Amino acid sequence: MAQRRKSAPKPQEQPAGYDNAARFICYRCGRAFSRYKSFFLASHSPMYRSVGYLPVCKDCCDLIYNKYVDELKSERAAMRRFCMKFDLYWHDSLFDMVTKQESIRSYVTSYVGKTNMSRYLSKDFDDTIKEEAEAEEARRAQRAKEIGVLELDDDDDIVEEYTVTEKDYPPNCFENWGKGYDYDFYVDLERRYNKYTAGRGDIPPNEESMFRQVCLLEAQIARDGAAGKPIKDNIATLNTVLGNLKLKPVQQKDDADSSLDKVPFGVGIKWCEDRRPIPEVDPQFKDQDGIVKYITTWLYGHLVKMAGKKDWRSQLYEDEIAKMRLEHPDYDDMDDEDFLADVLSEVGDDV
Repeated sequence: MAQRRKSAPKPQEQPAGYDNAARFICYRCGRAFSRYKSFFLASHSPMYRSVGYLPVCKDCCDLIYNKYVDELKSERAAMRRFCMKFDLYWHDSLFDMVTKQESIRSYVTSYVGKTNMSRYLSKDFDDTIKEEAEAEEARRAQRAKEIGVLELDDDDDIVEEYTVTEKDYPPNCFENWGKGYDYDFYVDLERRYNKYTAGRGDIPPNEESMFRQVCLLEAQIARDGAAGKPIKDNIATLNTVLGNLKLKPVQQKDDADSSLDKVPFGVGIKWCEDRRPIPEVDPQFKDQDGIVKYITTWLYGHLVKMAGKKDWRSQLYEDEIAKMRLEHPDYDDMDDEDFLADVLSEVGDDV
């Protein structure tokens, strides 16, 4: 018995631009439009090269995307699935750009628009698959190199051990440290040496030798300590070498203090201000009580006034004194009645 054919879905409410005679049909909802532009999303995928637009309208694209969001519980995963369905280029950075910007357009419209930028015009989902495979291969190769194996399987389990050759060793390591150590030890020595010599510029050969001694002693102490071997003698030797290089904390502090002792006080203050200036005071800790102005006015301003000088501090002092100076009224030209009225009015105000 033949299956009954499902009836076509009823068209939704038609938007502006709908025309029954139009030939631009959405393959999902069946609506017809007078043009592609404004109602369909542009795409440069080879799948739609003849028309340059996706075969479904913008409204249906949003519905498909929202369906994937509900199923996958992730907007990022939903957008990737949408790109896979319509052969669009997918990259995490593009989706990050969409989520960070504020726009009235939907995520789908914004993302597809970014895939049409000049740098992505020739890319589709096949390029996504290729790039992801290359990135995964690079990650697995780096992981294999980190753990010292040749190859990993799909679960990052070791398939084949990696044999370290001389080309894998740090450059010039045999000349710097001599032969006889294993690969990891050479890497550790180079790391320590780079840490000690960073920012020192050209180092004299005698100092280079002492820095290498420090690195060798430190690395050997770390290994012997992990193996439970005695390390007391190596520690004593290390302290001696550090002392010769003046790298002990107490030596560095003494050197800094002695260098400041040899310069004038003002030069020392400038040295501190140039290298470690006092930060700006937080607003809540500024001169809220006016103590700075008080000292400037009544101490410095008064001293400047006494010395017979005139500057902004003496002027500040005189202004404050003027605020406190009382001016007596002149009663010489007043008769007794006006004098009593004025005095009694002031007394009344005080009461």
